[in-house]
Amino acid sequence: MKRRTFLSGVAAELSNRRVLLVDDNATNRRILEQHLRGWGMHVVVATSGAQALEMIKREASFDCAVFDMQMPVMDGEQLAASWRAIPGAMVPPLILATSMGRRNSAGEKHFHAVLSKPMKPSQLYDCLISTFTGAAQRRPRSVARQIDRGTAARQPLRILLVEDNPVNQMVATRMCEKLGYRIDVVGNGLEALAAVNQIPYDTLLMDVHMPEMDGLEATRRIRQVIPAERRPWIVAMTASAMESDRQACIAAGMDDHTPKPVTMESLEAALTRAWKAKGLVVGELHHRKPRDS
Repeated sequence: MKRRTFLSGVAAELSNRRVLLVDDNATNRRILEQHLRGWGMHVVVATSGAQALEMIKREASFDCAVFDMQMPVMDGEQLAASWRAIPGAMVPPLILATSMGRRNSAGEKHFHAVLSKPMKPSQLYDCLISTFTGAAQRRPRSVARQIDRGTAARQPLRILLVEDNPVNQMVATRMCEKLGYRIDVVGNGLEALAAVNQIPYDTLLMDVHMPEMDGLEATRRIRQVIPAERRPWIVAMTASAMESDRQACIAAGMDDHTPKPVTMESLEAALTRAWKAKGLVVGELHHRKPRDS
């Protein structure tokens, strides 16, 4: 399974841009670094303001920088002020990530943009695009006109969506409908297990984090109880961007992975991979018309 990146991979506007990422939290750093690299950026990472200043004095110029606000000894605003105080320093656009309710208008003068935490990858993506182009340009909009409404006719799949969030259920259902699919929906792993025991689904779009039974456990159970010739192709849907999370999905028996928030492009690609995989396994068995209900 190939590693997927958020918002359909390398962005031309961000490709090869040098970004300085400064955050004392190891988990936040790994997640942000993975997204930034996935968008084609060259990432230099610092774990503190002091380390960042050393890099600034030593490294070649940066195209932009992303600072966490809440860091010990030297916070994000102090780091920005220190950078600007360096004689002859070329300061690129600076982006600050700060907890809601702790924004300081006086300190924000140092920054091109201030994003509230928890910061969604889509917010950072839009902010970076705006920084380099002068206007927001979200990738999902650019591919919306390319939706292939005949996908289901060419690649008929019986699909079960396993998702506990009602809003996510609605969004994913509408996306599938735009591709020509009519899908079934359940709210947790227990319901998914019951459904696949009754209906021979080709593909499961499986959320990972759910109540009652999560997607990992549901996948393990399905692999245990469903015969190989009837096993559905299981696509993990998760907002977790860390490699360890992807490996956990693989270890549980999931076949593919698509990051949240799911885009039309990533969904269509995942369903195409599912169709090809099922075709290799079961041949003509799945060449049938899409469901009418």
